[in-house]
Amino acid sequence: MNLRQRAWLPPDGDNRLVRLQDSLARACGTDPMTLVPPFLALEAEGGPVGPLRTGEWTWSADGPFGLGAFDSRGSVGLFVFDLEAVDAEVAFPPSPGWTWTRGRVATLVLTAPRQGRNYRLWSWEGLSGWRSDHPRG
Repeated sequence: MNLRQRAWLPPDGDNRLVRLQDSLARACGTDPMTLVPPFLALEAEGGPVGPLRTGEWTWSADGPFGLGAFDSRGSVGLFVFDLEAVDAEVAFPPSPGWTWTRGRVATLVLTAPRQGRNYRLWSWEGLSGWRSDHPRG
């Protein structure tokens, strides 16, 4: 499986999403060291407009697991956490209600085998800065 996904990442040094994914992974019985870092899968081209904030938890049997993401225009995507099996009995914390005004936009490149999770190679391409204010023209 090969995946290319436009993504937003928190600024360097802000590891709140990683710490949250690590605690969820341990609760689900997954080794956090084997996971792709959490990221915001962007629905539209470009980055968010205005401050970016987390929404409510979202999961389904056939879709990704994560937190909704919103900017000044509304929904911009989903903060994806790399957990394959999300147990309904795991006690999820309430939505953290985090807000960002800085971050990075990139493309996630993920290569994985067709069967199983023996290995996965991932990298970020086209990493650039992002601020919540509109560009000055």
